[in-house]
Amino acid sequence: MSSAEIRGLNDTLEIAILQSRVLSSVQTGDSPLILDADQLHSLGHELLSVSDLFNTFAAPLQQYENCLSIMNVCKNNDAGIIETLWTRIIARELHVWTPDQHIKKLLASLEASPSIDERGEQFIDGEWALRLSNKITSIGLELWGKGADYTFPLSFIIPTCESKYNI
Repeated sequence: MSSAEIRGLNDTLEIAILQSRVLSSVQTGDSPLILDADQLHSLGHELLSVSDLFNTFAAPLQQYENCLSIMNVCKNNDAGIIETLWTRIIARELHVWTPDQHIKKLLASLEASPSIDERGEQFIDGEWALRLSNKITSIGLELWGKGADYTFPLSFIIPTCESKYNI
């Protein structure tokens, strides 16, 4: 077996693992959408194409971390999509209650999602910073060093956090 064939099998295995993560998220109710029976069957019993996994399942289900992992495995370096995914991940982690109207508007503009007014956690408590740091670190550990480091664009992530959120 050639090294190219081994790489291809490894990529297929990584996509299958990502498909399993998407399915697991749907089954545990961590998804904003409900899939119909045919979609659930496809997700659980067929090896989907990368395109279908990304466009039909991971992106519509708002599984942005899985979207980044798919782009990493496929070596897709579309900076616009990668930056959009990171912006949504950061915005999701910062969805906390805050009395600051500027922060509310900024978060709402980054990700159209349910109300950010009644999340319970206070922006001024600072726990969001640790959660955001842990999320970025966790994703970075998964993506970095696999030949597609552009899916972990520190030159975008750090300024986004520092300038837009005063982290």
